[in-house]
Amino acid sequence: MTSPNLSLLFAAFKQYSQTVFNPAFWIPFLVAVKIIGLILTVIFFIGIIILTIRSNLLAEKWQEAFYLIRGGYKIKNRFSRQWQKVYHLLDEKSETYWKLAMAEADKIFDQFLIAIGYSGKNPEERLENIRDYQIPTIEDIKKTHQFIREVLKNPNSKISYEEARDAVMVYENALKELEAI
Repeated sequence: MTSPNLSLLFAAFKQYSQTVFNPAFWIPFLVAVKIIGLILTVIFFIGIIILTIRSNLLAEKWQEAFYLIRGGYKIKNRFSRQWQKVYHLLDEKSETYWKLAMAEADKIFDQFLIAIGYSGKNPEERLENIRDYQIPTIEDIKKTHQFIREVLKNPNSKISYEEARDAVMVYENALKELEAI
């Protein structure tokens, strides 16, 4: 025979086990866990998208895709050959040749932009369509393009070898960064 305290304990345990092992007891809790899990999944997914955009990872992958889709290696060979002409013009000892080197560098960069799919009626529009996460040195490129346009508009303008070399180097660095040469 059991003592009254022990029978109370068994009754309480029976009551507890019937409650805890009853599916109706757990349904509200499980629904709440599912809702919280869904909310956290959406928050983390949005966070991943934001971090990917901010880290420029997506822009780099798009650039790689354009490079491969557009026949990247053919483009690289083509522009590397054209760039040799810029070097030869810059090596000359005449200001006229330096101006031609700058004009050729500007033209090659514009042709590269067209080849990888940037749209616009003219080089200025194509440069405006570029964001700094796509080409980090875009502001330098825009300034250099403007400088070259001003020099070429005025046939009496004087430039030094260093100015010509610096302008060409802006384009050269950008094209190397974009793996075009």
